[in-house]
Amino acid sequence: FPHLVLEKILVSLTMKNCKAAMNFFPKRARMK
Repeated sequence: FPHLVLEKILVSLTMKNCKAAMNFFPKRARMK
């Protein structure tokens, strides 16, 4: 498993988590 592929997957998962968190906590996201 190449390191770059693993990093891409990790980044995509992180972005999905960030979007989900912003959807769940829109007020907190606006305060940042």
